[in-house]
Amino acid sequence: MRQLAFAAAVAAAAAAVPAFGQALFQTDVDASDVRAVPIERPAPNFPGGVRTGQEGWVRVNFVVTPDGRATDPIVVEAAGGAPFEHAVREMLDRWRFEPPGAHEIGNNVIDAYFEIDRGRDAASANFIRRSRRIVRHVYDEEAGPAREQLDAAVELGGWNLYESTMLNLMAGRVAALEGDDFGKLEHYRRAFAMNVRNSVSGEDRRDLLARIFEVEYAKSQYSAAAATAAALAAEPGG
Repeated sequence: MRQLAFAAAVAAAAAAVPAFGQALFQTDVDASDVRAVPIERPAPNFPGGVRTGQEGWVRVNFVVTPDGRATDPIVVEAAGGAPFEHAVREMLDRWRFEPPGAHEIGNNVIDAYFEIDRGRDAASANFIRRSRRIVRHVYDEEAGPAREQLDAAVELGGWNLYESTMLNLMAGRVAALEGDDFGKLEHYRRAFAMNVRNSVSGEDRRDLLARIFEVEYAKSQYSAAAATAAALAAEPGG
């Protein structure tokens, strides 16, 4: 029953199709997990040459050198394709930090978001059609057809961040049907990390955190499970 409720929430969240307006490209960077102190942090440029409607999210880990520059960027996770990853690397070349002195500062993490404000905060008609096919197979516990439809949607691309978040939620359900707990955990974590435009909120957000906690605990990832439990407790209504 809980499985069906979660899949229903995925389908319902993608069901509204607001009107399109004039496109406005927006970029934002969450630097709350940067250990060094930024003194110059220009925003990334929205890349050209991407598919119409494509948005992106990139999580990067990097090192700050003794003279206050970012180096050795490693893309930890991303959605949207290589142009967005290149834009973040290019942005980090322009960032400057307070020089830490004789030693490097490692393990700095940022999340960069590339969005198109078109007066919409939900899914396109094309995405809704595809997501309904996936959810129908999830309902019927048909892992093979669900995987086929999911992979086709991922390969097609051109999705906004809202749609990419929903795709990862559905990918988590498909991985669960396939008995792939680590795949399920990976997709649920990614959906939670890139969640924008209230793709997952309220009770659905708490349910997602609870699902992440369950897998982490079952797989003996106790440190991660403790952090997730703390995040769940901090949620309104948690």
